[in-house]
Amino acid sequence: MRTGNRLAVALSVAPGVALFATFYVVAIGLLAGTAFTDWSVRDTRFVGLDNFAQIAQDPRFWIAVRNTVIFTAASVFVTVPIAVLVALILARRIRGWRSIRLALFLPYMVPGAATAYIFVVIFNARFGLLNSLLRAIGLDGLTRDWLYDVDTALVAVILTGLFNIGFYTILILAEAQSIPREYYEAAELDGAGLGRREWRITIPLTRHVIATCCLLAALGALNAFEGVYVLTRGGPADETMTLGLYGYLAYTRGDWGMANAVGLVTLVAGVGIVLLVRRLGRIEESDR
Repeated sequence: MRTGNRLAVALSVAPGVALFATFYVVAIGLLAGTAFTDWSVRDTRFVGLDNFAQIAQDPRFWIAVRNTVIFTAASVFVTVPIAVLVALILARRIRGWRSIRLALFLPYMVPGAATAYIFVVIFNARFGLLNSLLRAIGLDGLTRDWLYDVDTALVAVILTGLFNIGFYTILILAEAQSIPREYYEAAELDGAGLGRREWRITIPLTRHVIATCCLLAALGALNAFEGVYVLTRGGPADETMTLGLYGYLAYTRGDWGMANAVGLVTLVAGVGIVLLVRRLGRIEESDR
């Protein structure tokens, strides 16, 4: 490569590198460095692993870990499979499939906090849509304060995640529609039914994007904060506490070093999820 071309390439990528270094490399470095300090308004001093030892001895931290794992599992094993099923149905180009696709994607464009406020109204104990519907069909005994009942709060918050299946559906649908029709025609000539064609052709050839959706869903659940904060603020009795909310509460107390320790734990967990999904989904491989 000529010197002039090298300079042009360097100048073209320099803004991106500068932004990446500023908002990712430097930020992660500060996070990792301050996680080992007692950092507050008063002063900053190195305390080694004390922050990690302290959060490890806090029962609320392990409740947050448990709930985050549940959120992540629900996102990967419930939300994404539903998105796959919907995408397979829409890929058959049923009547009105474009309108359905648009209707599914629109909620993704709504800010998470706004979506959470919608569900605050839906789950409201007195005038909420869900309880009103149950009363209308004669199931008054099933009405409850969904977001503040320890038996239903976690499930109610998880259900709000289904509101955003449209994004995953669009990704999977786009990949499914790019599969050559000859594959399906050949399988049909061999006597394969619709279900077998989808299982043997569509699912394997879209596994990379499905794995990517699983990765995005898992990372989103790992960082769950704004929706949970608006809906329950971690209650009742920490039943919906997440790692993101736990770290935020430490920050509001002025324990910034501990908050960053929680952030570092979350970061390491996220890296582990990325490596696991990449290996299981073999995202970097190509089938076509």
